[in-house]
Amino acid sequence: MRQLFSRLANLAFEFLYGPAVPFYDWVSRVGFAGEWSRWQETTLRFTRTGPTLELGPGTGDLLPLLQRHGLQPLGLERSAQMIARARRKLRATGLPALPIVRGQAEAIPFAPNSFGAVVATFPSDWVFRPTAWAEIARVLRPGGDVAIVLGGELTPDSFGRRLRAWAYRPLYGRLTNTLPPPPDSALNLRWEIVATAHGQALLLVGRKQEPSRDTAPEIGYPPAGS
Repeated sequence: MRQLFSRLANLAFEFLYGPAVPFYDWVSRVGFAGEWSRWQETTLRFTRTGPTLELGPGTGDLLPLLQRHGLQPLGLERSAQMIARARRKLRATGLPALPIVRGQAEAIPFAPNSFGAVVATFPSDWVFRPTAWAEIARVLRPGGDVAIVLGGELTPDSFGRRLRAWAYRPLYGRLTNTLPPPPDSALNLRWEIVATAHGQALLLVGRKQEPSRDTAPEIGYPPAGS
């Protein structure tokens, strides 16, 4: 049953990323009782420096927040419809234009060590693919952070949130249930659950290891007899 709900949810999100893009903001805001944006903001707790690559920025809600925190955001989005809507929304904010390019997590079109952080919120199933994690590790600088919000749970402290929490539970389960091991990666991934005003967010966070400062440089000796 859980797999059936998951397939239906994936179909719904594919629809929202295509012909139903104009309804995406309404669904995320009303469908999650205003908590969606708070769940997105939890990435800031684990992001120390930019430039910051946001994978799948959707309609661009997180990008201005990253900009206001001095994290130099750049978006990588696979949906052309989402990019167009995000650019319209960003122009309306009056902020300087924030770059969004088309691409996907499994083939990030940037050079190694380009970013101080990589973030994503409510990603599609690329988050479970080893190629995506290898790409994230490649473009992160040593010491760079990754913070990905995989899901959220509403606190049933009102009738509306109680009803939504009940409706979403067959799909997402409970965040307090036993979590599987994080995906295998060079980023030392771990789970984090962060409380928000009316719920909590589930994140995968990690950091790219910095070179050890205790490692002595190798000395190149000349060949014997030279």
